[in-house]
Amino acid sequence: WLQELKDDIEEGLQSHNVAFEFDAQKFRFCCEYFAGTSVVKFYVRAYRMPDRRLAVEFQRRQGCCLACSKIVSAVREAVQPE
Repeated sequence: WLQELKDDIEEGLQSHNVAFEFDAQKFRFCCEYFAGTSVVKFYVRAYRMPDRRLAVEFQRRQGCCLACSKIVSAVREAVQPE
């Protein structure tokens, strides 16, 4: 399931022109999105919950919160299973 999730997240990020690096040890994407003249930096991480559900976390690290909200919503939509 990890490889499939990684591929889905990568596809969602790439489809919205988000630059990223993947840290396999932490299963974390370090992302940069260029919104006009500003840069939004955020992390995407995935966790397996104790009840076996999957949680994907988006965490803004730097930049405009509105721009971050827009790009995170777009990527999350692309990643969510149908």
